[in-house]
Amino acid sequence: MTDEASLESLERRISKLERDVYSSAIPDPENKCIETLMNIHNRLQSAVTGREKITTVFSKLDDLQKYLDPSFKEHVSLTETAKLNLVLLEEDRIRSAVDSLQTVKDLIQYLDSEHIRAVPSLCPKLYEVSQAQIKLQEDAAELTTETRQLIANYDNLIMSLSKQFILWDSMLTEIEKGKIKKEVSS
Repeated sequence: MTDEASLESLERRISKLERDVYSSAIPDPENKCIETLMNIHNRLQSAVTGREKITTVFSKLDDLQKYLDPSFKEHVSLTETAKLNLVLLEEDRIRSAVDSLQTVKDLIQYLDSEHIRAVPSLCPKLYEVSQAQIKLQEDAAELTTETRQLIANYDNLIMSLSKQFILWDSMLTEIEKGKIKKEVSS
């Protein structure tokens, strides 16, 4: 199929789809907009009549809209009593934070001392230590892999020896049974 033929086919399909969609959406020119809306309203009223749950939901739609509004949070504020209760509930945690901050304030003089400022930059040494740590981790991973391989080889060897011993045991048992039968028969 050529590009032109596929394009024409696609255009025909789109045109058919548009006709199908728009033909069902075109309002009847004889119906007025208000009449249509009244008809829909009457249908909704008849559907809702006698159903208390739906009526209750409709009556609470305004409240629901109010609670779902993003600005609702700004309008809700705590009373002074509620704020006081929150502070009292968190009193221990607040006191603990104050004590910790006081300790930091008391110890800040040691962090800003001349001795610490006089220390040359430790970044190059820290980098060397980091590189050594990475190398040690790689070596440990390699050693772990080798150890696992050795354990697997050991397990295979033990399994092979066990099978061999079982085979020899069964062979000896058969030989002993044969020897006992010969002695009994002679």
